[in-house]
Amino acid sequence: MTQANDPFGLQTGSEFVFCDGEERPAALDAGGLLRPGTKTVLSGHAGAGKTLHALRLALDCASRGANVLYLAGEAHADMRGWIPRLWCGLGRAEAELHDTILRQRLFVTSTSRRLTAAEFGKAVLGSLADMAVATGKRSEPAERLPPTLVVVDPLACFLAGDENDTRDMRAFLDALDVFAVRAFGATALLLHHLSREGRLRGSTVLDAAADTILRLDELRDGVRRLTWLKGRQGMKPPQHYAMRFEEHAITFDLDVKPPTRVLARGNGHAP
Repeated sequence: MTQANDPFGLQTGSEFVFCDGEERPAALDAGGLLRPGTKTVLSGHAGAGKTLHALRLALDCASRGANVLYLAGEAHADMRGWIPRLWCGLGRAEAELHDTILRQRLFVTSTSRRLTAAEFGKAVLGSLADMAVATGKRSEPAERLPPTLVVVDPLACFLAGDENDTRDMRAFLDALDVFAVRAFGATALLLHHLSREGRLRGSTVLDAAADTILRLDELRDGVRRLTWLKGRQGMKPPQHYAMRFEEHAITFDLDVKPPTRVLARGNGHAP
């Protein structure tokens, strides 16, 4: 469904998960962190599970009728397998995933592009036009199919220039504001890596511009800790949860008891 005005190669969720010519996987066993009009940063070191967490939030939003634009910059092959298993972990019907979510609600880019602010804005509008075509609303303006959630995963794959440069970072965030947050009241979820020192990598402009900043750490035995670093909306996430990988599903057990060794340290850092 990719159009000439979309450099990302946007695909419906169905096209993304089930590549052309491939059979669908075997039947699945069906077993508010986000506020409208805000920018949330989900940070963590490599391997913490940021993409899995973001996908779960995206699928949950889509199941509630939201339109999700997922700018995927990496792990495309893994994501194709994760999406059905995460959906199963949510306990939702398989038919809804295939017939509604992947065809009308979830839209995933098949590649990443480092774009300037102006190029990013045009690309987002091009992607929205493709979303309208895919859902049979090609004759209506993009505003009739507004994204509820825009995920940028990760920020580094789409930011043109230097993430340490204040001007480059501000230009990207301003473009995201103009073409997603302010224009449609969408929530922007930005996935970003931490430095070795445990701080947000790059310019401090990101820290200042974010409404909410979350940090995800992998502790041990599948337990993740989600730490609330900044929030203007007064919300608190589950502090600890276990991510369990099963044959047909990926489940999240919320508010699990953290490892005792971590509690004993009490210094806010993962072991």
